[in-house]
Amino acid sequence: MRYFLLACLGSLYLLLIGCNGAADGSSLINPTATPTPTSTPITGNNVASITVDSGPSGVTGALNIPYVSVTVCVPGTSSCTTVDHVLVDTGSTGLRIMASALNGLALPTQNTPSTVSVPNVPMAECYKFADGFIWGSVAKADITVGSETASAVSLQVIGDSNFSTVPTGCSNGGSNESTVANFGANGVIGLSNIVHDCDTLGACDTTANAAFYYGCSTASNCLATTMPLASQVMNPATLFATDNNGVMIVMPAIGSSGAASATGSLVFGIGTQSNNALSGVTQYTTNYAGVLYMGLGSSASSATSGGFFDTGSNIYFLPSSVASACSSSPGQDFFCPSTTLSTTVAIAAYTSGKSPSTTVTLSIANATSLFNNGNVAYNNVGGPNSFSTIDLGFPFNYGRSVYVGFNSGSTPGYVAF
Repeated sequence: MRYFLLACLGSLYLLLIGCNGAADGSSLINPTATPTPTSTPITGNNVASITVDSGPSGVTGALNIPYVSVTVCVPGTSSCTTVDHVLVDTGSTGLRIMASALNGLALPTQNTPSTVSVPNVPMAECYKFADGFIWGSVAKADITVGSETASAVSLQVIGDSNFSTVPTGCSNGGSNESTVANFGANGVIGLSNIVHDCDTLGACDTTANAAFYYGCSTASNCLATTMPLASQVMNPATLFATDNNGVMIVMPAIGSSGAASATGSLVFGIGTQSNNALSGVTQYTTNYAGVLYMGLGSSASSATSGGFFDTGSNIYFLPSSVASACSSSPGQDFFCPSTTLSTTVAIAAYTSGKSPSTTVTLSIANATSLFNNGNVAYNNVGGPNSFSTIDLGFPFNYGRSVYVGFNSGSTPGYVAF
């Protein structure tokens, strides 16, 4: 999960590095912005609407951020609030909601278990992304997304004022994005292949890891602690009674100049109902952390490095050799080729035989020219990746149905498209 927010100040863009993956340009929208495209409506009790727009109040510069609404309730009660503009992120795990978006709803804080290294005190969590971190308490809630429900879900309350002191073990991971303005959303619903949020990523079940869980004897005295899987923040879709083995994201195709907004569907479950059959697509097994083999090139044999699909990244993050970075606004985190490029990426399953495999062709346009038209949804914006992996962000989803199959026990998940 990695994104950029763009803010306009006079004639200048201010680039803000976010934790998910977005750049909106709401302040640039003009009366001739492209109309909103919608995909063929998908109906069912396992469907939630995805909207790509300029973001919630307080956000400037949201680009390619897929949002859904989540209803959050005090467990076992009808005391609830619906939180809009929650980022759909297949690159992270767990439900995380801004305290300011709960509208005063007081969720019960979860205590650390008696068996961990810092036992029987209120629990907090640090969660790090590629370019920053969020901090807050861990609470319990009943949740509803679309018509799917789960009870007593552990979630992170980002920016909880009762836990205002961020431990240095957390704050050394980049900028603090624990506000709506910095985060670009009222929360995030992490729907990655990984079921538990530090399962395989930090092994915090047996070792205290400063990048994850804390026990707080006071608001200013939080110590890193171990955390068993059963007490971790989990992919909430795995807790639904049915339709809990994966998700399908369906977005409409958009033109090369983008769109003012876009509307699609988040469908829960794969092969569990008539509206989520795994048909007409190819399934690619990932490793346990959701990684596939990828690489630049027109042959599947070019897929020699790691790569992943991530709806929380709002652009394609690709090797710097793909194109020149922008020399001026919106900045060097975006590509600005002199003419639109066709870039081929090889993709292969994370298996010893790298089978099946395929290639996809991505369009990469000049970001400066694109953003001048005032739209917020683009299928052809990219930037140089500072990491060795290829990150196929949300633009890949336009005009496609993309499936994310969750890990099951020791069996890795998959991506299908």
